[in-house]
Amino acid sequence: MTDEDKRLYHSVAPMKRRAEPVAAQSSPGTGGPCIPASRARGPLTIEIKGGELRVVTVAARRRAVICTRELCEPVARPVLKWAGGKQWLAPAARLLMPPNFVGRYWEPFLGGGAFFFALSPKRATLSDRNEELIQTYTALRDDPEAVVELLRRHRYKYRFYYRTRKRVPRSQQGVAARMIYLNRTCWNGLYRVNRQGEFNTPFGDFVHSFVLVTSQR
Repeated sequence: MTDEDKRLYHSVAPMKRRAEPVAAQSSPGTGGPCIPASRARGPLTIEIKGGELRVVTVAARRRAVICTRELCEPVARPVLKWAGGKQWLAPAARLLMPPNFVGRYWEPFLGGGAFFFALSPKRATLSDRNEELIQTYTALRDDPEAVVELLRRHRYKYRFYYRTRKRVPRSQQGVAARMIYLNRTCWNGLYRVNRQGEFNTPFGDFVHSFVLVTSQR
């Protein structure tokens, strides 16, 4: 992914009254103007370039930097790999939230949940059309030990993978263990089903398995 591709535009409703000029301050490490996020006006733009993440806006007709942060390991470590996941953007999650936010966090398209894990809100409603995905997170919330114990029985082997792919677990913990195992051992971590709703992503040939440390090839 190029630097140009890694740009996300987060729309903010424009203020009806005329914005007052904002005094710019020096942004540490960049030499550019820096303003408080609470006084930003107009759209916020996240830019990733040269190993640095910046949140910028336009204040008093001038481009200003709200905050800068060096790129590092993602704040969140999602349990599942997910197509379109925002794990690379997780370090900026708190910068996009309203200051002193104490409301409920709503996530209509949960997927890997990178932003949810990065924010760790006290109250949240998580949803997704994928019922198996929601069952996985519910089992991890209610009985993580049981899920881990089931995962210890899984092995990173070709035949074992396809047997597990055909199996339909009866318990919620079994659904979670199967989902995590298939997600971590299938090709590119891709969740894909056929018209019958059957998971059909092929086996992924990795140098190392990614289920549990105790897994064996």
